[in-house]
Amino acid sequence: MFHLFNGIVLSNASQSLIINNTIANNDLGVDIMDSENVTVANNTIFFNYEGISISRSDYTEIRYNLLQRNDMYGVRVTSAFQPNIKIHHNTFIDNNLEKIKGSSQAYDIQGNTFWYDPETMEGNYWSDWNGTGKYKIGGSILAYDPYPLKNPTVPPLDLPPPTTTASSATSRTSSTAISSWPWFLPDPSLFFGLLILSGIIGTSVILVKLLKKK
Repeated sequence: MFHLFNGIVLSNASQSLIINNTIANNDLGVDIMDSENVTVANNTIFFNYEGISISRSDYTEIRYNLLQRNDMYGVRVTSAFQPNIKIHHNTFIDNNLEKIKGSSQAYDIQGNTFWYDPETMEGNYWSDWNGTGKYKIGGSILAYDPYPLKNPTVPPLDLPPPTTTASSATSRTSSTAISSWPWFLPDPSLFFGLLILSGIIGTSVILVKLLKKK
């Protein structure tokens, strides 16, 4: 894991939890790549250029997060052939307001992402859903949330009205309190994952627990 103009980055990680964080004013709020068995839950992610990005990461679950007023997508799935990605019970509020790439608050280029919980058959809350039918996800494979929720699962933040011009990634990273923070970890062969417990990214520090192999 390292931090460089992003909130939380997982790379080549396994059995990792990212829970109970407030993540704001970054290029990417959460960047997950080349990892497996990752859960992102109960986080508040707002005012980033993009909320959550998932690439080349298997068995990832994104649930009960508030994704609000990120310039681009709340969640973006960026590579194909990632089995068993589940994205459900999240609250998407006013992401991608500038409609830079399509009109959806999320993006997906693979065909087997679950944009709902297969057990409860419930999806996500989308502030721009018209109240009937499926919610369309951006991307060439025409993904969708088949079971949009009528009410938020997480209370939205009381933010000022959006401006007509989205902030650039450069202005976000220059204003964040943690603009470059490398992490130096012990021998990675001794650990199998990271537990991100709680904290505020962009204005303070986070609490990280290494999950040691037995």
